[in-house]
Amino acid sequence: MKPGELTLKDVQIFKCFAILMIALHNFLHSFPTPSQNEFTYQRVFFDQFIEIFYKTPEMIVQGLFSYLGHFGVQVFIIISAYGLTLSHYNAKQYYGRFVVSRMKKIYPAFLLAILAWLCLRVLWLLLQDDFSVARLELPAIALKLLLLSSFIPGYELEPVGPWWFIPFIFQFYLLFPLLSSLHQRYGNLALLAISAVGILAGYSADLVPFGIYYTVLPHLPVICFGIYLACNPQFELSKGLLLCCLILFVLGNFFEAFFVFTHITAGLLFLALFVYLKNCLTQGSFIEKSVLFIGQISLQIFLVNGFCRTPMFEWALADGRWFMIYFYTVIFLSITFVLSVFLYYFEYYFLRIIKRK
Repeated sequence: MKPGELTLKDVQIFKCFAILMIALHNFLHSFPTPSQNEFTYQRVFFDQFIEIFYKTPEMIVQGLFSYLGHFGVQVFIIISAYGLTLSHYNAKQYYGRFVVSRMKKIYPAFLLAILAWLCLRVLWLLLQDDFSVARLELPAIALKLLLLSSFIPGYELEPVGPWWFIPFIFQFYLLFPLLSSLHQRYGNLALLAISAVGILAGYSADLVPFGIYYTVLPHLPVICFGIYLACNPQFELSKGLLLCCLILFVLGNFFEAFFVFTHITAGLLFLALFVYLKNCLTQGSFIEKSVLFIGQISLQIFLVNGFCRTPMFEWALADGRWFMIYFYTVIFLSITFVLSVFLYYFEYYFLRIIKRK
């Protein structure tokens, strides 16, 4: 299995699989258990996950996405590092221009998502007769736009949970030229050293005054793997390597001492799964075309799925019946998809009009 030989089409397919994992996780991770070991570790969450299989088997799908769905982010990190390495590794580009080019790629979509959230937020508060400027969480929005929320306790997941990733991805962009330069100069030894720094950062989580897993540092091994993958297209995810990753991943769920390895091992395991699923698609089929389109609008889905949960999430939680939870999940995905398509094309045509002027 050689994920290193990836085409743009492959990347779009992986984005589809990853964003569906993330969106389903964001909707299903509070009904009421299990929660996930994503930013911190609690053994009870893993125990609750296992209990679902023999206590409430009708909720297995919910449990799988609740506990494991957030690892779709790790695949996004891998393919982001992979793509940047292919396009910028040997390119002579000024640091400032590189960062600005990344901002131009993310910020228009993010600003449109914020505008959509504000409109829906105001509408929802007015319907509940609970509107006030304070409920718009403007300080939290400002911290997100300034890319500072990762370092301010209590604001990491505000005002919309999945938006924690925006400051994170820009931290990655700020670091990437340095990581690329070190790799060009010192080879794979640099990637190993940087990954070791990331592992040590994970172990230091209790020593810093902010949630370190909201920052780029503990995710450095995942980023380094993406860089390595781009520079070694013949790399193979062998059965032996995947078995080692699985063992380390399981240990990371049983024991806190191994938790720091769960993100990189899950990234490799789900990448292997995505390669398998990609090979199952019939070329040119309706399903493949749909998968490719979802991958194309994955950024918009990522930005809007968090606030598209309202009010379906509240209704599903109040009802509590397993089949109604899945029913509201389908409604949530449908609304998320429609809004994402609208914002994608709105941004596309709006930017075209601006460029013409």
